Amino acid sequence: MRWQISFRIKKRHKNDHEKASRRANYLPILLWTMPRDTSQTINKKIYNTQKIQYWGQPFVSKGKYIEFKYITDTLAKNYQDRFHLYANDMITQSESDGTYYIDENADGIKDYSFGNPDFNFLQFGSNLVMRWQYKPGSEFFLVWTQSTYNSADPDKPIFDTISEDLFCKKIDNIFLLKFTYRFINS
Repeated sequence: MRWQISFRIKKRHKNDHEKASRRANYLPILLWTMPRDTSQTINKKIYNTQKIQYWGQPFVSKGKYIEFKYITDTLAKNYQDRFHLYANDMITQSESDGTYYIDENADGIKDYSFGNPDFNFLQFGSNLVMRWQYKPGSEFFLVWTQSTYNSADPDKPIFDTISEDLFCKKIDNIFLLKFTYRFINS
């Protein structure tokens, strides 16, 4: 018997400018995202005609928004002149629910507000496949697919979100049977 195990980790860091619209103005925000995913595949050949394969992939994507600003002149030659970064006295965040309050003219009256856009998305998918070649060119497959997803607190560490929040929602299970039969002998 021979075991084959493959393991892959991808790390991606990305700065992305996101825009949220407000009336006739736009609110561009600098977004730091840190997606993490890994894939594991295990292949097991039982006999020449039977194989079992498992594939699993957890995925976590966290995003933290910083540097809230509003657009002033989209055609300005100097990039920094295209927007105005909110000063500390122009933007406040509620401690209770994370809502941001904007006071554009610094007169002490909140002009508008929006919810905390930070996110922490979790997903897990897996397949377990049992393959049996009962006749040359003809096969029987039994497939079990499992998937779940959830959102978590963006300030929580990654490993805590996986262990505490990923599998607390309902897990979707799908079972599939597939037969192939070769009618022509060569």
